[in-house]
Amino acid sequence: MAEVLTARLDDLIVRFPHVIADSGLVTPQYRRQLDALDALYAAESARARHDPDETSRWKLAAELLDGVLPWDAAYATARAGESVLVRGGGSREEAAALLRRAHSRAQALQAEPVLREVIALARSARIPLVGVGAPGAARPADHPIAGLTAREREVLDHVVAGRTYGEIARDLFVSEKTVSSHVSNLLRKTGAANRVELAQLARHAAEGSA
Repeated sequence: MAEVLTARLDDLIVRFPHVIADSGLVTPQYRRQLDALDALYAAESARARHDPDETSRWKLAAELLDGVLPWDAAYATARAGESVLVRGGGSREEAAALLRRAHSRAQALQAEPVLREVIALARSARIPLVGVGAPGAARPADHPIAGLTAREREVLDHVVAGRTYGEIARDLFVSEKTVSSHVSNLLRKTGAANRVELAQLARHAAEGSA
C-alpha cells in the first residue's frame, strides 16, 4: 500500500512540480507566497517519503512562511520540531524551541488543530512548552519558600517548568551532579517526596502568595 501511495505522489509531483499560480500579474508579495507554498509542498512530499532531508525542508518552509502565511507558518514550525525529534537533523533543544514557537503562534492564531498536535507531541517527548520566566510560567522565586538559597530558587524555577537535569545544567552552566545536589536539598528543605511533589508545592506556595 505504501508503495502505491508513493507512486501516486511521484506522479503528482511530475505533473505538478510547483504550486499552481493564478494567472495575471505576479506581485513581489504574491511571489513570496508562492515560494513559501512551494517549500511547504516540498516538505510535505519529503514527509510522505520519509526522506532524510525532511527536517531541513520543514525548517525552510517555516522560515519562508513566517510573516507571509501565519497559520501555515505555525504548522510548518510544529512539523519542523517533530521532524527534529523523529528524523534528526538538530538537537533536542532546537526541537523544544521550535515546538514552543509553534505553540505560541498557534495560541495567538487560535489554530486549534495545530495547538492540539503540538501539545500532544511535546507531552510525548517530555518537553515543557512554557519556558522558565516566560508568560504563564509558575515563578516560585516571586513567592519565596523560606530557607532557600538564590541558586536553589533558580533550580526550583526550572523544576516547576518541567526541565530535565540536563536542561537545567545547560541553562545554569553547572553539572548535572550539581543540579541533582540542589534538588536533593530542595526535597529535604520542603519535605517533598519527589520532583513532581516539589513542583506542586512550589505552585501552591505561589498561588497562596498571589
